[in-house]
Amino acid sequence: MEETTQRQSLLSSLIVMVSTFGSRLLGFLRIALISAIIGGGAQVDVLNWAFAIPNNFRKLLAEGALSAAFIPEISKLLIHDKSGKDAHKLVRSLLGMLLILVI
Repeated sequence: MEETTQRQSLLSSLIVMVSTFGSRLLGFLRIALISAIIGGGAQVDVLNWAFAIPNNFRKLLAEGALSAAFIPEISKLLIHDKSGKDAHKLVRSLLGMLLILVI
């Protein structure tokens, strides 16, 4: 049974690695194609920013790790404190930190 779990884990890891590599390759090809068609300048900079902003938010949010840590913690706070003051404080602190990082 343990061998099956290890095999499934290996297969899942391999799928993620291949998918990430494919995503990076397609992103490189996208930028190369856009540069070849439009050239350099302000228009390409705006287009690159349009792709970079969501990617940076994804990096800031640790691709789900922040959500995995945040949701259980806020759930505990809401269960123990019915007024929601502690949960509200946690949300404000987290949003403040993210705002500082973005700026």
